[in-house]
Amino acid sequence: MSMRFRPSFNGPDPLALATALLESGLGSWDLPTRVRVDGEVVEPSRDWLKRHGAPNATIYANFGPSDFMVMNDSVKAECAMPDLSTTEILDRIAPMPFTVGSLGSLHDSWFDAEPPYEPPGTEHGLWMNGWAVVLKGHGHRQLVSRRWLENGPWKLHAAPDDVTFVEFHERDADPQAALAAARDAHQRFGLHNRGGYIPTDYEPERSVDALYESGKRQLTIVVHGRSVSEAEMLEVCAARLFQSEERPIDHVAYVFAEATAARRHQRALWLRDLGCYTFVEGELTQLEGAG
Repeated sequence: MSMRFRPSFNGPDPLALATALLESGLGSWDLPTRVRVDGEVVEPSRDWLKRHGAPNATIYANFGPSDFMVMNDSVKAECAMPDLSTTEILDRIAPMPFTVGSLGSLHDSWFDAEPPYEPPGTEHGLWMNGWAVVLKGHGHRQLVSRRWLENGPWKLHAAPDDVTFVEFHERDADPQAALAAARDAHQRFGLHNRGGYIPTDYEPERSVDALYESGKRQLTIVVHGRSVSEAEMLEVCAARLFQSEERPIDHVAYVFAEATAARRHQRALWLRDLGCYTFVEGELTQLEGAG
């Protein structure tokens, strides 16, 4: 079974990141057959990145069956699947200077169907969700909560330096089985109403009616006679993530007029580290845990 390896990463220094990926041994990127810099064809050479790398430059290099691209704050490549175990691949990824990585689909057949499969993604410039997502250090901040990692339809692998490898399907699964296993995970870990990942360029789609309590540094949302959607929870988590200095947010409290409604929402709120409150014997009470 022929598989394609599609690594992509973002980080504060894309040239250092590109160098690290080229030197990782994960792909065959030696002498390119074609190189373009900002759309202009230049002479290929083994030192193409050193010669043409510059801040904000878009560089594309072709190596026959393999490709490599550097653009803005991201690096994106494609090659044959390396003859390495998942653990060995992670060991080579972990030291690289990235924050978020996406290892795209291993199977071209996912996109040959009618209509083709269109998975959500994490960050602009990275492959759409496929085999796995990798987070390092500050990259975990884009999650609605670290609890999201431990409570999803995926397999987790950890590496030193606070690296988490989120595997959506078994690497050796056939294409159909892999897609069946990954569909729900892709939504839960992508830019989707059901998702728990917030891209750095996230733009809110709706406003949430909330009371800001400056003394508590808290957003309070009163709920009566309605259900709280996962899309709304995502918007609130984004407001917490991208808070301003003038309006800091340490806590978000959903206050339900009805205890049954609070318990119905308790786990979803807990997963996102959002407070769930209701009235118990006339006293405002926080419902702790997942319920």
